[in-house]
Amino acid sequence: MKFLQFYLWWDCNNECSFCFARYLKRNKTNSEQRVTYIQRALDILESKKDEQLDVIGLIGGELFEDQISDPVVNAKFMELINKCIDRLESNTLNMVYIMTHLIYQDTKYLDQVLDIFKKRNVLNKVMICTSFDPKGRFHTEERKTLWYSNIEKLLSQNVIVHVEIVVSEYFLEALFNNEVDLHYFKDRGIILDFLNPQGLYESDGIIADNKELTMEHLTRKWLPTRESFIKFLFFLKKFNPIQLERLFSLEIRSQELHIMSNNYIRMRDTETYNENVGFDDLMDCGHSSKFAFYSNSDKCMICDIENFKRECM
Repeated sequence: MKFLQFYLWWDCNNECSFCFARYLKRNKTNSEQRVTYIQRALDILESKKDEQLDVIGLIGGELFEDQISDPVVNAKFMELINKCIDRLESNTLNMVYIMTHLIYQDTKYLDQVLDIFKKRNVLNKVMICTSFDPKGRFHTEERKTLWYSNIEKLLSQNVIVHVEIVVSEYFLEALFNNEVDLHYFKDRGIILDFLNPQGLYESDGIIADNKELTMEHLTRKWLPTRESFIKFLFFLKKFNPIQLERLFSLEIRSQELHIMSNNYIRMRDTETYNENVGFDDLMDCGHSSKFAFYSNSDKCMICDIENFKRECM
């Protein structure tokens, strides 16, 4: 699958307590920069006009809170949306994924985008992607309720919704303590996927302000213990074997990610789970060292998944 993703700008404004983005050196983008970055995405799409793509993914910042409120930025972003729909209509693209945190009262900019898909009769070709974390994402119960309310609003419009959950120790503790009900997503037909936790990598174009603080953050129940993770595999086998088959699948991750603010391109090798071939270290098993992320073990998560499937499925 050819999945092309554009990270338009870094300006996330949710301040999730667990997220690496809290530790980044980054400047807020202004309207002129945002127009420039969207134009870069348009130029890249034009350069790939003869390529068959399966997915184009768009991520902010937070696109639908206030970051496309400037009229010039808004017009340029809608130009990008329409360019994506042009490709859908020409059958050179299958789906558009748009990432948003969904924690906002006013959904007018999200509605504006969805209305374009509706008017051009391709609403079934857009997927709204968001993420869930029970500990550090919502900050208050009111914000969590708002997130669920916006999920329900999307579902009432027959919009395809995709929820990603990072398999952190925070999440696993909440799951095993019955503080998280994954049946909510399953019963509503929401596409659910689980992501592996990662640290910070300079090869991703990311530099932490305070590396000591960052490492402290990573060991503070962000990275799971190996024991918790194996327990989670048994849970998935019972909850939904399909989820186990899809666990950490690169089908939901872009093979080609363009970070607009610094013209950085990240590539993924779907055979080895290796990112940025030539920069990423491989373990003896052949998988990326980015999957050696237990808090108490240097074992490979991918190998543990593969061994579990062979022995327990």
